Amino acid sequence: MSYADLYTYLPATLHQQGRQATKAHVGLFWNNTHPAEIQVGVSTGRDMETWRVGRDLFIATDQTWSRGSWMGGGDFGVCFAGERVMLAFKPHHSDEKHAIVILPAQQVTDFIAHSCALVNPGEAESAINLDHIEKALAQILDAG
Repeated sequence: MSYADLYTYLPATLHQQGRQATKAHVGLFWNNTHPAEIQVGVSTGRDMETWRVGRDLFIATDQTWSRGSWMGGGDFGVCFAGERVMLAFKPHHSDEKHAIVILPAQQVTDFIAHSCALVNPGEAESAINLDHIEKALAQILDAG
């Protein structure tokens, strides 16, 4: 398998309770060696925070039946609403309230679709993930 990756940098708006909305940028990164993962980087120009989230969450949230609903739990959630995507971040290591980032939906949809064209989220993705598990197990067992 040859290496393939995708990256896009999108304009966004960062909303935090008790603060004025701030211009931000969101970087989405995906590669075929870890196809189930999307790296989401949020930058306000002075700070950058990167989150690793499941690609399947973006895929499910972009389906017609789930449009307008929040999906995901814990530290990260996604909602496709009309022409926008909202990402909710709730850092467990911080006392700050959660943040919501709003960005253009079509560009996110295109990014996810491109990643799915490179590695199907079904059997192809599972085969790569299982290979990682087998290599990790072999390393653990050889270390003992």
